[in-house]
Amino acid sequence: MSVIFSHQPNPKVTFLGAAGTVTGSMHLLQYKDFNILLDCGLERDKKTVLKDDEFPFDPEVIDAVILSHNHSDHCGKLPALAKKGFRGQVYCTPASKDLLGVVLKDSVNIQEKEAKHRNKTKNHSAPSQNDTFSILDRCVPLDYGKTLEIRNGISLRFHDAGHLLG
Repeated sequence: MSVIFSHQPNPKVTFLGAAGTVTGSMHLLQYKDFNILLDCGLERDKKTVLKDDEFPFDPEVIDAVILSHNHSDHCGKLPALAKKGFRGQVYCTPASKDLLGVVLKDSVNIQEKEAKHRNKTKNHSAPSQNDTFSILDRCVPLDYGKTLEIRNGISLRFHDAGHLLG
């Protein structure tokens, strides 16, 4: 995938997940006053600091999400992002959009079970299937090789990486 910024200043990139670990892919791209989240994945290691319903930023300030592919460690936290106030678009390939519902519904089921376990000691609320539907309603599919300007000065193009359909 390519994210093209056509004007100055240079974007700021913050690695929030999958830096030094395998799971929990999440990267914040900030350009002027626009905040893009590249992936929003679940962490699945025993050293996880943040719970599945927590973020190191306010989800309401995220303007868009770009989804690289639909493995849960890249997209599994999207329903929690919606639950916490994200209202932007989710950009992905058509194949990712087609498969995303299945992955997110499974992710929510896992998070609900884990939240019930955690609630024995502390109040955590898992996202619901309505949060999944909210994300699916805001998916914007983009074919490989096509370029879409998602904001003045910011364009997106997906490329086939050969990792997974979508």
